Amino acid sequence: MGSSRRGVNGLRAMARAPDNGLVRRRRGTLSLDEVYRRLRAARGPAGWWPARSAFTADSIALYAAGLPLFVIDAYTRRVFSRLGLVRGDEPYDVLQRVFMEALPAEAALYNDYHAQVVILAKDVCRARPACGVCPLGEVCPRTGIPAEADQDEEVGTTVGWAG
Repeated sequence: MGSSRRGVNGLRAMARAPDNGLVRRRRGTLSLDEVYRRLRAARGPAGWWPARSAFTADSIALYAAGLPLFVIDAYTRRVFSRLGLVRGDEPYDVLQRVFMEALPAEAALYNDYHAQVVILAKDVCRARPACGVCPLGEVCPRTGIPAEADQDEEVGTTVGWAG
């Protein structure tokens, strides 16, 4: 899930928050719909949820609970800002809404799409990108990338990359 220390701190905050309605110390189960409703309510702008933990909450909702929430992380921001499709400094919820309005609301699709963005960002669209081997090279305006970065053609070895 990326930045695990922030994620752990976010989960601890969630567990310790008084009367948050999401975590309860009593017997019983909640439907996934109810967990989703409570999670979204807890993340509200006036709620207690730390803003940096939205990624953690949405990752749990998507990957563990199978709920259709698109996860926004630094890789998503980097790839799509270089493609010139977003600025990259938009608030988390704004970027998330862009993706969720553009794609069908399917957890499996969000999961796969995000996984492919992560692979691209780790192997090719890194901090020092390998633009010469990028599968999006023909359509990428390389926003914010110095011209010399185009010469780097070393590719990472993330499992599953078929580039």
